[in-house]
Amino acid sequence: MADNPEPIAAIADAFLEAHFYDGGLRIAPLGLSGARPDWAPEPESVGFRDEFGLGAQDVAVEFSRLLKGGRRLTWLAVYERSVDRKFGDRSNHAGVGVWLAERHLADPEGLLAVLEQFARSMAEGLAIETLQANASRFLADHLGTYLLPSDQVPEALGGWPFLPQGQALTQGYVAPATEKRRFRAAADRLIALSYLPSPSPQHGRAVMLVSKREAADASQPSLFAAEQNDAKILPLLLRQVPIALGVAQAQVVQLAATLNRARASGEELSHKLEATRTKLGSVEEEREALTREKAALEKEISGSDTLSTIRRVSGDLDLIKSHTSQIGPHLAGLERALRQSQTAGRSRPRLVESEGGGNIGRGFDWVTFLIGAAVSAALILLSWAIYSRLNRPEPDTSVGLANTHTESPLVNQPPTDASETAGAPGLIEVKRDGSSDQAETSPSATGQAYK
Repeated sequence: MADNPEPIAAIADAFLEAHFYDGGLRIAPLGLSGARPDWAPEPESVGFRDEFGLGAQDVAVEFSRLLKGGRRLTWLAVYERSVDRKFGDRSNHAGVGVWLAERHLADPEGLLAVLEQFARSMAEGLAIETLQANASRFLADHLGTYLLPSDQVPEALGGWPFLPQGQALTQGYVAPATEKRRFRAAADRLIALSYLPSPSPQHGRAVMLVSKREAADASQPSLFAAEQNDAKILPLLLRQVPIALGVAQAQVVQLAATLNRARASGEELSHKLEATRTKLGSVEEEREALTREKAALEKEISGSDTLSTIRRVSGDLDLIKSHTSQIGPHLAGLERALRQSQTAGRSRPRLVESEGGGNIGRGFDWVTFLIGAAVSAALILLSWAIYSRLNRPEPDTSVGLANTHTESPLVNQPPTDASETAGAPGLIEVKRDGSSDQAETSPSATGQAYK
């Protein structure tokens, strides 16, 4: 056995499977869970196919390699002669094998001895439930001692190929049994199958007759056409060692080159990382400088007259808007009076000149002149108010902007008394509600009004 047992956690991809006859061929999985795992191939993909007859003391060994879903699977089984549990002796067989995923055989002789005990129990009619309990203990405590992980085996020593189901050819062998070591020759053959090349790339299955007989009663004689001399197995294996060492050395050189490239890439990345850190530090310093500059500008603005100037200009703009809105109604009244006077001038008869030589017919031109003068005066007063507002000293900010406004000369002016404009020819009286009436023309001032 191997000196270093492998823990069960490392060989979870393994289970036993029993082949026996009970009213026909039956196949029962004997795993830790009691069920076939998903990665396992079809049950009928392996099994002893009566390639040769089994005597009372004979044992058949089956070795098969399959490839499924990217997994490399190995099947090793031992079969003995048995009878059908329902129909009796019909030259049947019973056997137990083990499915392995990504594992090579390290101690095939010891593993064959254990599988023979399970196969004999099946041939003697042991209940499947009892066999299941024994199989679970074996998988959990002992199987790892007979195996080697496949990734620890050099490719040159990979042995027979792993082929998809139904594509492998079968090779037959005879493994003579001795009294002391029944499976010695079979174990040597299994070592050759596991680590040496196959007779052809299509060979992925082998069956062996383990018997004291020198030949097998084969139903397919062509299975045993290959060389049966086991003395050549060890020299062949030894000749493969230098090849494996050469491959391993080439892999070491390739690994060293990969390591050097990785080291160079690591140094380059380290330099880039250092440059990035330096740039990041410069950006952080620049950010801090901008933050300090922003704080200084905010302090300068808050301590200067800029803010108060902005507030004063804003107040002046509000004042101008207020004055404009107040002057608007006055200008509208003047425009209505002007239109009324023009309408009245077109509808009345033409005025004649008085004896004093005055041109009464031109009285309406005086109305237009007076309206224009009034508008000009209003604009002058508004301009003077804005000018004085913008050039006056800064008001006390404790009082507030609302108390710094002055009354415009045009705001809240008492309306012109009607008596002041009654004697003036052509003047229009503007009332508070914006309407206007044309003053009556005095007969003394106009003389005879009509011809």
